[in-house]
Amino acid sequence: MDAVRQAGPEVSLDQIAEAAGVSKPVFYAEFGDKTGLVDAMAVVLAAGVERTVVERVTADGHHRPDQVIGAIIEALINLIDDEPQLYAYIVRSLRMRDRGLLDNALVRVIHDRATVIVGRTAEQLREGELDILTDGIFGFVLGVIESWVATHIPGKDQVIETMTAAIRGGLAEVAARSAGRSSG
Repeated sequence: MDAVRQAGPEVSLDQIAEAAGVSKPVFYAEFGDKTGLVDAMAVVLAAGVERTVVERVTADGHHRPDQVIGAIIEALINLIDDEPQLYAYIVRSLRMRDRGLLDNALVRVIHDRATVIVGRTAEQLREGELDILTDGIFGFVLGVIESWVATHIPGKDQVIETMTAAIRGGLAEVAARSAGRSSG
């Protein structure tokens, strides 16, 4: 990961192997290919996001969905803002492999955790709706964060509050519609 941080998202596998002090055959034996490396990096980053969210929610002593949603958004903002080279490397690698933005280890780990929160907020969803809604929310969050990182306007706290309110309000609307569907 240090090689990507230093050389940027255009770093070659040769440079990564050299920085890690291993030969390319050892690299390929460990990761298989660049996709394996990208997934390994994404898992490390996702674990950091998860750790940050758990620490934040535990420190606050509250587990309301809007606080957890805000903590996830803040952790993702910090990840993308603090590790722009790693984030760009992962995203570029996904685009080069015709894998969608939602088809990577970072998203899968965060998606699994977010699905629990979305499910608690909109419990009346039909089968399949929960995954689609969670994917949509994640895409919305990443789009807003990427836009914000380019300008840092408005302030980070305002972005977190606004996105949390939009998501929470949208989930409340979905839950109300689903409940109406169930009772009608």
